[in-house]
Formats: sequence, C-alpha cells, structure tokens
Amino acid sequence: MPDTSESMRLAPNVAVQARMDGSIATVTIDRRDALNALSDDVLDSIESTFGSLAADPDVRVAVLRGAGHRAFASGADLNTLRTFDPGSAQQHFDRLNRALRAIEQAPFPVIAMIHGYAVGGGCELAAACDLRIAGSSARIGVPIGRLGHCADRENLRRLLRLIPPAYVKAMVMTDTLFDAGEALRIGFLNWVVPDAMLDAFTQEMATAVSQKSPLGLRAFKRAFDEVMSGSVEHASVPEEDMITSLWATKDFQEGVSAFFEHRTPRFNGS
Repeated sequence: MPDTSESMRLAPNVAVQARMDGSIATVTIDRRDALNALSDDVLDSIESTFGSLAADPDVRVAVLRGAGHRAFASGADLNTLRTFDPGSAQQHFDRLNRALRAIEQAPFPVIAMIHGYAVGGGCELAAACDLRIAGSSARIGVPIGRLGHCADRENLRRLLRLIPPAYVKAMVMTDTLFDAGEALRIGFLNWVVPDAMLDAFTQEMATAVSQKSPLGLRAFKRAFDEVMSGSVEHASVPEEDMITSLWATKDFQEGVSAFFEHRTPRFNGS
C-alpha cells in the first residue's frame, strides 16, 4: 500500500478509510453524522480492511479511530435494530464478531484512539484492540439494558479480559457510562490524555510500537491470547516454540547488539 489512494481501496465502504504513514496504518470510521454507528456494511468493511492490512508485511501497527470528536463508535443504528427478527439479529452480531476477530487476529498491535463516546458495539470494538488511548471527555459503556437486550458471550469475554466482573455487571445492569478517569481506573483504558493532546499522544505511542520487532510483537500477541484462553503448553521441541525460536532471528540479534552498542535497534522483521 504505497499511497493513500491505494489504502482507500481496501475498504469498499467510503465510511471506513485506511491510509498508511510509513509503517503505521490509520483506519477511520467516518459516519460522524450517526456517531460512527456500526452498520452492517461498516462491519464488513472493517473486516476486509484489517484482512488486507494483515497481509501487508509493511504494517507494524494500526490506529483505529472514529471521525470527528463526538464518538469513537457506537453500536448499530437503532432504526435498523428495531427491524430485526432473531435471524437478522444473529446475522448482524455474526458480522460484528467477524470484524472484531479480524482486529484481534491482526499480526500487529492495534491501538484504539477514543474521542467522545465508545458505546455499545463501539465499546466492544475498542475492547478488541490491543491498546486503548482516550481523550479526557471519553465515555465508555454498553447501555443496552434499557433496550431489553444483552451482550453476547463473545463480547462478554472481551470485556471480562479487561475489567472485573462487578464493573461489567454495573455497565450492563445500570446502563452506566464510565467517564475516562473511571474507565482508566478499572482497567479498560491504558492512557487518558487531554482531548487536545489525543492525536499527538496516540501518534507518539504508535511510533514507539512501530519501532519494536514485528516478530517479537507477533509472538507476544499469540502467547498472550493462548494464556488468556487457558493454554500454557509449550512445544515439545524447544527450538520450535514460538518464543525460543526468536533467538534465531536477525531481529533478536539486532536488539542485543543495539543494547550493548547503546543505540536504537533497527528491526526489519526477519
């Protein structure tokens, strides 16, 4: 993806745009007139965009954001939801989870940059990312109790990987929207910065992540997911283990050399 125009073609829906700046991809949901609601076509486009980015070896990190400053993302349009029957509702939530899995399974870290509201499906979208950075005006929650609705098991798992059960229950049972400070305190967010600093701070963190070994980060994401899913078994042959095999890579040799030479390592993913 050498330029912005090519990146744009990754997303068939113009409401999802992708661009590259060096090794950093920025994926933007642009439905600002609808609080960046996650319609079916937006979800399909998120899935296809991250699938394409995952196949690009030049991508070291991705930033996922919503356009404007009112919302990172909200759930599906209520006018659409009210037309669903159980079958069409299942299709919608299957789409949602395919999009979120595409983010989780990306071989590079994904950073959610949260302006304003991250509610309903938007909260779950942020939970699927590896890191979450929010402006101080952000509001986080899954206020679906008022609709007589319930979060599905897969998204409950995502929330419970981040925050204690008591807060998940409060979020759903009372429709509580946590402010940025509270969301940081309970573990949903990694960093909170003043709104005016959000873009610059996120870019700073994305740049820092992009300078790490892509092989090391890929192995870390896989190991983290295996441990969180309850799997801690190692390969029977140590050299075949995804962690110990890093010792044979040029990236590891470069990292060690840079340490002893007191310089910044230059990783190339080999």
